[in-house]
Amino acid sequence: MGVLTGKKVLTFGDSIVDGHLYKKAGFMEFVAEQEGMSVRKYANNGACVMPGNPIDEEGLGGMILEDQIRKAAEDGHDPDYVVFDGGTNDAYAPVMEKLGDPEEACRALCGGSGNKADSGSIDGSRNGRDSKTGGASDGSAMYDFYHTFAGAFAGTVDAIRKNWPRAKVVYVAAHRLGYRDRAVQEALHRIEMNLCAHMGVAAADLYDDCALDTADEAMCRKYSFDVLRDGLPAPGEEPTGTHPNFEAIREFYLPLVSEVLRKAEVFRFSGISWDAQDHEIMLYWELPEGEQKGDVYEVWLDGAKAGETEKTHFGLEGLEEDRVYEVCLRAVRNSEELQRARFYCRTKKGKTRIDVTQAPYFAKGDGETVNTEALQRAIDDCAPDQAVYFPEGVYMTGSLNLHSDMELYLDKGAVLKGTAEPDDYLPRRWSRFEGTEMECLSGLLNLGEVDHTAGPTSRNVVIRGGGTIEGGGRLLAERVIEAERERLKDYLAELGSRIEEYENADTIPGRVRPRLLHICNAENISISNVTLKNGASWNVHMIYSQNIVTYGCHFQSRNIWNGDGWDPDSSRNCVIFGCTFDTGDDAVAIKAGKNPEGNVINRPCEHIRIFDCVCQFGHGFALGSEMAGGIRDVRIWNCDLENSANGIEIKATRKRGGYVKEIHAAHCIVPRLLFHSVGYNDDGIAGPHPPVFADCSFTDIDITRSKLNEAEERMEPCEAMELCGFKEKEYHLRDVAFRDIRIAAEESAEETGEEAERGTGKEDAWKRERGIYMQYCENVTFENVKAVFAGEPDD
Repeated sequence: MGVLTGKKVLTFGDSIVDGHLYKKAGFMEFVAEQEGMSVRKYANNGACVMPGNPIDEEGLGGMILEDQIRKAAEDGHDPDYVVFDGGTNDAYAPVMEKLGDPEEACRALCGGSGNKADSGSIDGSRNGRDSKTGGASDGSAMYDFYHTFAGAFAGTVDAIRKNWPRAKVVYVAAHRLGYRDRAVQEALHRIEMNLCAHMGVAAADLYDDCALDTADEAMCRKYSFDVLRDGLPAPGEEPTGTHPNFEAIREFYLPLVSEVLRKAEVFRFSGISWDAQDHEIMLYWELPEGEQKGDVYEVWLDGAKAGETEKTHFGLEGLEEDRVYEVCLRAVRNSEELQRARFYCRTKKGKTRIDVTQAPYFAKGDGETVNTEALQRAIDDCAPDQAVYFPEGVYMTGSLNLHSDMELYLDKGAVLKGTAEPDDYLPRRWSRFEGTEMECLSGLLNLGEVDHTAGPTSRNVVIRGGGTIEGGGRLLAERVIEAERERLKDYLAELGSRIEEYENADTIPGRVRPRLLHICNAENISISNVTLKNGASWNVHMIYSQNIVTYGCHFQSRNIWNGDGWDPDSSRNCVIFGCTFDTGDDAVAIKAGKNPEGNVINRPCEHIRIFDCVCQFGHGFALGSEMAGGIRDVRIWNCDLENSANGIEIKATRKRGGYVKEIHAAHCIVPRLLFHSVGYNDDGIAGPHPPVFADCSFTDIDITRSKLNEAEERMEPCEAMELCGFKEKEYHLRDVAFRDIRIAAEESAEETGEEAERGTGKEDAWKRERGIYMQYCENVTFENVKAVFAGEPDD
């Protein structure tokens, strides 16, 4: 019995799936017979991916793949696999004017995270697409977008995932067709492969991975059929080469499709993305389903192996500008291929540099001259095909305003350094700090304006190079707080004892401090290979933004109060990887507003990815405590937080409302794991209900039970886990799974000297400080959780 025996398959597509004139000549019948699967077929001859199929003159229905999906959904099925093809009947010259962009197609579906089955807009709607099938539901501009091939293909995958979220999805790219324009086929194939890579669809790529090409007349006659003779498939007088006959299916389709299905049963890429610049491409991908420690990812560039890694990102450098590269990502375990994904990346055109030290700007990198006016002029002058360039030097400046379609390039040794003068960060601007919208001083670098009623209003900004962006640091923070305390002295006096609701006496005057990077209502932002240092409060703060990627950066803010590294705030599809943190607070803090305002604005922070990162000093990764608008779908993997204070901390206050759910962490080392309520930042009117903590998992985690004491810069013992919900039954911590957890074992009583402490009425305190403490929990499961003594192997 094979791994596919008994599996149920739904199929959609055109005549290649359907079987053309002979229904048993669909390739899935052969696969099902060989593998012991059952097939339910909805494919139709002549079906297309794009709407407006000219073949369907009589309105027969089922001629668009989404029509087939709608019918299957109405019939009710629970498949293990969905297999589809498409593009064969779209591959005519007019489609070249309607190709569309695969990445834009994914963004239109769900803000740039194409592998989400539950994609939608801010309010949970389908961005103008029918909620059942993913099809367009009205005559809006969004509907027009789906009349591109990329949009229609992405919509087809999205509709499949929406209706059958647990099914494994396989796309079959047909062989090279002799009766279709080869340039059109090539263009559609690249779009199909890129969308399969982005959206986590396994591809059986007959187009590239088999020798069948019916442009060759001999192959066309040998391997295709157009008519029936004596009731059996046969080539026509002028064969088209479109429909594979029995021999073609057995020789080409059957082995490759079966192989891809078998591999998809045990391993699947979940979504592949890339950030392309002029001479480099950074590849990154979700933690695959079915992955194991030790799996290796090989990267092939134009047919040659470029390298391999055990991480889930890989950089390609030294590339030609404005060129398409074929990339193949292969997952390998014990020298055997688990799965491959082929896709096509284009590097950007090179940009003309605006050197800030040259005319007409003449900025001075002497560490003394304040260059605000000159640098702002260079930024304002920067066109989409230009980059503002900082050569080596220290460029002092006040607040600067970025704009859409621009790039900052800081060369190695270049430092863009903010002054410590509060007046250099005027005017104040509308912002959000610790969950509340308010006026704050401008950041060092600012992009966009805060508007919780709007989507992105700024876009396409790149910050990179190898240099440093440094704020005014602790001195600027102290000066701002001192000035603000004087400005608010009457209000602070009126608060009286209510000041105790705040973290400390500086909390209110400290809220106006500048951020280092202040990004608002923005999308498509890339920050890479720079040091981000010493903001007066948070370093990178993204508010109501989407599609932010940050990698290869070092965050440094030790000894700065609220010196968070990277903070997505009611933002979505934000990714950070390959970064190091040495921070005065959270390395990463995921936020979504504070009660009561955050409950009303109700914009969640969702689809956040954090991987391959190291916390050298600081609090670790925090979700909350500002989470009134909700935090969901956060994935963390391959991160080292051993030297942090809190590891992974999910926190709120009882007043906050909102939720934190669908949080998943794997392959990490942490001092501890925390779900709890905190006693600070608790001012404001309470939300409508306590917070919800639910639907989380932690897999393959090492817990050291040794946390950072920041004040003394040393490690000290701590509990392994604190798992606390809220008292009301409906707000208990629920549905949390711990699998393959290794907890550093307690030293012997003789070593700790704590034997006498036990049995003296302080057992509960001891357990809370050293072990796993649980309160108000439901359906919390532990599987293969064990204590590991020092020097003991963890297998």
